[in-house]
Amino acid sequence: MNAMNRPMRLAVACAFADALDRRDYDAARELLAEECVYDHSAGRIHGADHIIHSYELIASLRERLDQAKYTSAVHSEGDAAVVTFSDRVALGQFGHLCSCQERLLFDRDGYIRSIAHQELPGRQERLDQRLEESGVIA
Repeated sequence: MNAMNRPMRLAVACAFADALDRRDYDAARELLAEECVYDHSAGRIHGADHIIHSYELIASLRERLDQAKYTSAVHSEGDAAVVTFSDRVALGQFGHLCSCQERLLFDRDGYIRSIAHQELPGRQERLDQRLEESGVIA
């Protein structure tokens, strides 16, 4: 049984999303359990430091864009909190809305113990294609 109530889960999830939107990786790191796992399309990442490093890598790729604006919204889903990240990016005349969701589960102490990443259909593929065409990624 999860000891955290809904308002507490949402507060931690909002703080996590806000820290990532601001690229404050130290603040985001403070909310992760040491043994946190992050599941995404490329596999599973173990450990809070490795997870934060993966967020930093993505942000470094986005620094090559002309513009990037990060926003998020959080809602509750059972014992989880779900963060929907909406990133508006621009490269030259090309603009794109990147959208994904991350489902967060919490340990008894209120730390995030699990993150399950899900791309929303078609969004990432279209962005990757455009970035490859522009030479931003190989």
